[in-house]
Amino acid sequence: QLLLQRALGPAEYGILSIAVSAGVFAGVLTDVGVSHAMIRFGSKWLIEAPGTSRAMACCSAALRLRIGLALVVSLVGYLASSWILSTFYSHTDGLGPPLRLVFLTLIAHTLFSYWVFFAQTFQWFGLRSLVIVGASVLRFSAYCALATLGQVSVSSMIVLDASVSFVAFLIAMRLSPGVNLRPPVAEVKAAYRELLPYLRFTGILIVSDTIFNELDVLMLGMLSDEATTGLYRTAWTYAMVLGFLGM
Repeated sequence: QLLLQRALGPAEYGILSIAVSAGVFAGVLTDVGVSHAMIRFGSKWLIEAPGTSRAMACCSAALRLRIGLALVVSLVGYLASSWILSTFYSHTDGLGPPLRLVFLTLIAHTLFSYWVFFAQTFQWFGLRSLVIVGASVLRFSAYCALATLGQVSVSSMIVLDASVSFVAFLIAMRLSPGVNLRPPVAEVKAAYRELLPYLRFTGILIVSDTIFNELDVLMLGMLSDEATTGLYRTAWTYAMVLGFLGM
């Protein structure tokens, strides 16, 4: 982020920040607690019914729910982009293409996010750490390559991030032992009946937390120019680094 802020400058980084904040909010709408419910009930069946496909059925149902939600949110967000721009960000030049790209690439982030919780369900903490670190290294290497070629832009960063997430998901699924996301249909239906009622507890909390964390950038983008938003987000990044060191 620190290198990217220097390369883009305040205005372009402000545009990226607004688009990413919109993407984060859209991303949580593809989950609404499904991942936490998967961990809750998947772990339960790993303990209570080891050697069966009950836990995998729970994970399969969660994957289908998340993909379905991602497709709906992506479509609605993409179609609503013009309205969002004209209503809230009419003064922000250059936000249109990045905002649409965020919605188009949402499925890639959804898949990788799903796998992270999937690995946590089965307690593959070593593999999870390896994949996350590997994805970070790949993302940094790709950024360096783009910087060398002089191709660092708001849109290229959004595409890069989504591409790395999708590649990381494919590699992670390949490395995951004993994965069978096609369990008996009856078990998947039973998993739906477990997962869906649980969402009313976790979904509201997760969505509310995301609104609390991202609303500042979205509102600042509405009420000021993109350069101000970029400077604010840059300062926020440094503050987060200092906060982490304080831990």
